[in-house]
Amino acid sequence: MEDPDKKKKEEKVSFSFLIYFLLYWLEAWSSLG
Repeated sequence: MEDPDKKKKEEKVSFSFLIYFLLYWLEAWSSLG
C-alpha cells in the first residue's frame, strides 16, 4: 500500500516546480521586452 504522506510530498514538489517555472518564464519574457 502506498504511503499517503509520500504522495502529499510529491504534490508539494511539483507545485513548487510550477511556481519556479512561472518565475523563470516571466524573467525570460521581461528580458525580451
